[in-house]
Amino acid sequence: MRNRFVLPALLLASLTLAGTGCVSQGQLDDARKSNRMLEERVADLEQQLKASNATLAEMKARRDENAGLVAGLTASNAELLKKLGELKAEYAELAKSKGDVVITRALPSALNTALANLAAANPDLMTYDAASGMIRLKSDLTFALGQVTVNDGAKEAIKKLADVLNREDAAKYEVQVVGHTDDVPVTSAANKARFMDNWGLSAGRGQAVLHELRDGGVKEDRLALVGYGEQKPLVENVAGEDGKKKGAATNRRVEIYLREVGIAKAEAPKKAEAAPANPAQVEAPAPATGTVVEKAPADKFENLK
Repeated sequence: MRNRFVLPALLLASLTLAGTGCVSQGQLDDARKSNRMLEERVADLEQQLKASNATLAEMKARRDENAGLVAGLTASNAELLKKLGELKAEYAELAKSKGDVVITRALPSALNTALANLAAANPDLMTYDAASGMIRLKSDLTFALGQVTVNDGAKEAIKKLADVLNREDAAKYEVQVVGHTDDVPVTSAANKARFMDNWGLSAGRGQAVLHELRDGGVKEDRLALVGYGEQKPLVENVAGEDGKKKGAATNRRVEIYLREVGIAKAEAPKKAEAAPANPAQVEAPAPATGTVVEKAPADKFENLK
């Protein structure tokens, strides 16, 4: 590259010599000086070009690296979105099967072990779900068909459950008793008069278990009752071989949850003061402490008392 600048200078000097026949020493020195300056300029430009090429190569390498990172992050994001969708579907299914009970924290290890051991000692009657802190009683082994009286064998197991619930590490948890049935309607005249429908039957069975826990020493202000009837099945209630609809035994159950969430408690009645002038202003009495009944008519439990 230097020759591109050296040759013109020499050519200029040759032309000058050819045109004049002689060149002074000063002119020759000036030509040589100009030639050195051109050579230095060429060397400087070559260095700048080399640096620019190095910078360009580095930028291309970074571009390729960033493109790889973007591709990786895009794939990772797609995978996370897929997993999020799967978790949402699992949560929706869990909410459908578990009802409205939500456990925000795992139970203490010793309490969890005690409940698991109790269920393991009574495998025909109950199961334990550590993820939700829930003991599930099988209604067919807890009650006679269409009845709400707890069997003697189930009473003994529920008494042992009350002993666990009375432990120091369980005292901070409230106990929610949830009754469920299959979808076979209440048909007998006696049961229809007493329970009206599956809501009444599920609440009645839950109430019977709640009373057993209370009799076992669990304080009333820790107890709550919910009756869902046939609304929260665990499995499909399929038809039998005769084509008639038969409720699944799995759906006939009473579930007992431990919850840290506070259950609304009725305020203690205040001392009566002067009656209001307008009887319409008298407020209805507060519901019984610790009892919650969902989706049931107001007179649902009159015959259960």
